[in-house]
Amino acid sequence: MSIMFFKNTGMFYIPALCLLALYACWGDADLSQDKFVPFEGESLYSSPQLAEDVGIKVTASVYPSEIYYGDMAYLLVSEENLTDHELKRLPGPRSLQPTPFRVEITSPEISSKYEWYEEADTSLVCEYAYQCENLRGGGVIMGDRQTIEFPPLEDWNEPFWKEMRQKTTPEGIECVLTVRYGYSLPEDSRKEDTFSTTILVKARPEGEMELLEKWFSSTPETLFPQGEIQHFCKIPRGLSLKSSGKSDINIGFNSYDPWLFIRTGNRKPSDPNNPTTLAGWRHLEKSLEPSTLRDEVRFTRLQLEYYSASSQAKKAETRKELVDWLHSLPQAQRVSMVSSLKSKENQFRNTKLQKAYFELINALD
Repeated sequence: MSIMFFKNTGMFYIPALCLLALYACWGDADLSQDKFVPFEGESLYSSPQLAEDVGIKVTASVYPSEIYYGDMAYLLVSEENLTDHELKRLPGPRSLQPTPFRVEITSPEISSKYEWYEEADTSLVCEYAYQCENLRGGGVIMGDRQTIEFPPLEDWNEPFWKEMRQKTTPEGIECVLTVRYGYSLPEDSRKEDTFSTTILVKARPEGEMELLEKWFSSTPETLFPQGEIQHFCKIPRGLSLKSSGKSDINIGFNSYDPWLFIRTGNRKPSDPNNPTTLAGWRHLEKSLEPSTLRDEVRFTRLQLEYYSASSQAKKAETRKELVDWLHSLPQAQRVSMVSSLKSKENQFRNTKLQKAYFELINALD
């Protein structure tokens, strides 16, 4: 059983696999008006037996339902207490909270299957540490969320994805995303829940596929996660996910670990392939077709616009642009990106960006 550590940030419960105690160049491209929202998130089937037996209604939302090869899909799960009394979410391995997701991707056109695992940002996994709150009668929380890559860069040559590259057409291949998890309850019983949805994966433009291939081949194995899965998670080599120093990002007279601005596990691009200047991120974003991969690039670019601002007025303007853009996104994607921002708190502390970071987080709240 994989153990999660929940960090309480208001209405969000952000899973983290780490111990909290450890822890410019201007261009002329105007990218602010370009949005990519091809599909709304869709609600998936939730087991009525779980609601009947436990009193919890679990709803999953996935966005989008059509992507390019190499893109990301966003999964968000909410939990609603259908009873009029508080449901206990007890600290410890036997608690009324879901175990981490088991995610499987299959296709009738592909002979193998692929098991997806979230990447942790540290090898120090909390096995018995929980921070849980009871779920009040009638209450709803947005619980676990995952950003599922099709595929993660480190799995580029897994059999499932190699076969898909050979068979994918512009019209696309239908993949079935199946999500399984279970509740371990205080009375020693266990309930399972399973969601499935179809995602159409289309061939990516040739130039962008070549770029992804280049990023894969240019990434040393030492910068990919360990091959061994621990607690149903991918674990970084070494103590934690940190910069190799080969592609640190320049802001003013300082350089920063690219993982400060990029979602944990997303290597499209990150160290050592990411642009090192704001102008480079602008150029990269402008070169990509609208997609969720491009959204992730924009997510980083907008952060760099904000941190690179040369005046307080410009900083307020770029902060508003980032916040407004996040608010415009479908819920599952928005929660993923906001969660990523909030998870970086300890990394930003004691840096020259600390004040600006907390002003951004306050603006999001």
